[in-house]
Amino acid sequence: SPGLIAIYATESYWWAARPFWALLLGGVFERHPRLRYAIAENGAWWVPDILARMDSKWEGDHPTRKFGPSTFRDGMTMRPSAYYQRNVWLASSVMGDVEVGRRHEIGVDRLMWGHDYPHPEGTWPNTREWLRERFGAVPEADARRILGLNAVDLYGFDTVKLAPVVERIGLSPEEIHGEVAV
Repeated sequence: SPGLIAIYATESYWWAARPFWALLLGGVFERHPRLRYAIAENGAWWVPDILARMDSKWEGDHPTRKFGPSTFRDGMTMRPSAYYQRNVWLASSVMGDVEVGRRHEIGVDRLMWGHDYPHPEGTWPNTREWLRERFGAVPEADARRILGLNAVDLYGFDTVKLAPVVERIGLSPEEIHGEVAV
């Protein structure tokens, strides 16, 4: 059917966004401040705009305020963006240029790269080239966070035990930033 894939690609982020705002607006992050929630496979480009809208509504900028106290504050003592910064990480499969460019709005310490192997929309078999293209101009500290350190923080990985694997299959900063011939 015409437009089927385009419709799917356009609306798929909603599948991740809706559970996120259900947890947030339902007060789950307020009641469980140590909860770590990862959103995966649906990109991250949408997060800054959703958070800006939710923060604005939390501040009282919404038409339902005529019904009484802010329904966007029920169960929350902090702005929605504060819960996001405390509780949420994003594993962005096949991270695009928009997400890399908006990494500070999304949260450099919350964004995790993924290649979606073995799905056809993933970066394999050209992952190394893809990483160089997306992260070659990104400061090394940001690239390290997005390409691995954020996952270490979220999941509590042992970097000493992972070091041999990283050495064997990972790209060095020099390889990503083009300072060494590959």
